[in-house]
Amino acid sequence: MESLKPLQGMKDVFDSRARTKRIMLNSLAEFLESCEFEQIDLPLLEETDLLLKKSGGTLASKMYSFIDPGGRNISLRPEFTSSVVRAFLNKDIDPSAATKIFYYGQIFRYSFDNGNNLREFTQVGCEFIGALPQTSDKEILMTAIKGTNLFLKDCSIRIGHMEIINQILDELNLSNRLKFFISEHLNILKEGDSGINKLKEMALKLGLISDTANGELSANKDKGELLQSYLTNMGMYNLGVRTIDEIQTRFLNKGIYSQSVDSFVSTLKNLHQIISFTGDYKEVLNYLSNNCSTKVAETIKDLSNLIGLIKSAEIKNIEIDLSLGREIPYYTGLVFQITSEYGDEDIIVSQGGRYDDLISVLGNNQLSTPALGFAWNLDALQMISELGR
Repeated sequence: MESLKPLQGMKDVFDSRARTKRIMLNSLAEFLESCEFEQIDLPLLEETDLLLKKSGGTLASKMYSFIDPGGRNISLRPEFTSSVVRAFLNKDIDPSAATKIFYYGQIFRYSFDNGNNLREFTQVGCEFIGALPQTSDKEILMTAIKGTNLFLKDCSIRIGHMEIINQILDELNLSNRLKFFISEHLNILKEGDSGINKLKEMALKLGLISDTANGELSANKDKGELLQSYLTNMGMYNLGVRTIDEIQTRFLNKGIYSQSVDSFVSTLKNLHQIISFTGDYKEVLNYLSNNCSTKVAETIKDLSNLIGLIKSAEIKNIEIDLSLGREIPYYTGLVFQITSEYGDEDIIVSQGGRYDDLISVLGNNQLSTPALGFAWNLDALQMISELGR
């Protein structure tokens, strides 16, 4: 009967597939313990505000949220990192001491696609808090690769670096508003001319750029409402003691037309040329080094050295993709995805990155603490491994 079917995007797992999934989960947990990560069990429910504060609002439309009987706004967790950081802060652990934590369990993300996309996933992941990039970046990458290799061979890794993007944006003479706007929409920018046109129209509607010669500020009420909507959607209602109205007024009074349309489009074209150059890491790093400033080149050199340290791993291909990292906008440095072929598709089986500012954000402006982590999508790992890869 229709009423007895599981909800769309969720499924019942029986017999051999359930046993296989349990065995794979146990194997990953034992592997992480052998790497000196300590297990933490976390609640399935969290306060919605915590999750939005961490994600910048980008997960808002995908979250299962509701008001509990006590009147609190809570959500099924859409990921684990914010819960791990909350637990870390709640336990009052010394942030200067390296802390290695692993977890597993279900996460829930709503999909508006009515196809076969899952809305419930099993993740196994880990976080390394308090360790500097020079040591922990390599360790986390190698942990992700070796754990994946327990079940899959011939995987590829795609690497990005948000510090490189942020440094490039800093050098393009943009207002902070435009830098934030562009960095949040790198996936659209990567579409090329169509993406540039989309971003131009979005920026015009939000009042971030001007189509007039002198960039004169408009008092159009609609622009104020659009800006308010944008700030809300990006989770910017939670910045200190300022209300969204105060932030909006501050934006408008400062004159948010910091660039003309032509200048903005030129900036997008230049940035598109950089982030769209993807592929073999040697070619991309060489291109970036020859087309960026000395400061950016230093970060590129650090990334090149990191890749040199993981070349011995069992990995089919290493690619650079600087558009990675803004699906959830808290990454500050290294970001990566491990993929495996499934038919004609490349399926993401693991992903993660560095988030040095997140503990400060969730900890009420506590000092910045270096941290990074990743998670395996156990459902994707099992699906591909059952093909015998």
